[in-house]
Amino acid sequence: MIKAVFFDVGGVLLTRDIESFYKALSKVLGVDYECFMNLHNKYKKDLLLGKLSAREFSDKARMCFKKEMKYRNIWRITYLNATPPNIEVIKIIKKLKGKYILGIISNSMEDCDRINSERGIYDGFKPVILSSRCGVAKPSKGIFEIALKESGLKARECVFIDDRENLLETPKKMGFKTILFKDAEQLEKELKKKGVCL
Repeated sequence: MIKAVFFDVGGVLLTRDIESFYKALSKVLGVDYECFMNLHNKYKKDLLLGKLSAREFSDKARMCFKKEMKYRNIWRITYLNATPPNIEVIKIIKKLKGKYILGIISNSMEDCDRINSERGIYDGFKPVILSSRCGVAKPSKGIFEIALKESGLKARECVFIDDRENLLETPKKMGFKTILFKDAEQLEKELKKKGVCL
């Protein structure tokens, strides 16, 4: 019996994933996207595990590309514009509220986490398991174990939704029911197939 539904953030609760933000940011900065991603990938692990902030990364980008990259004026505004909430998914979540534990398991940079928290993306979810807070990132088994411990449930009692197939392999092996997210209509059908009442 399903008792909890866990959601990824980027590309599920938000209409676009983090790559959309990076594309928008590199465009705003007038920097080649591939060059920007090469720099980002160098620091990706530290960003996801909360060891490097967006402000610190923006300093490195400014030095590398010789471009002004004020955190508040560019990074924050671009992130907000590039990652609007997925209204159709939020409608589904409202149907699930009160029937199931609703949680989040997501890789997230500390600064994006803060912005999402401020704009209410995490409201109504508990537990909220983010890589930048717990120091473990998907696809590691550890982040899913933290979610199970905090919810007090077994993997077979949980559904996990992500827009990246490779990030569903670990929870599937652990016994989670998994859904590869494409759109809200498909999500609703898949949830019903898994025995989730809407």
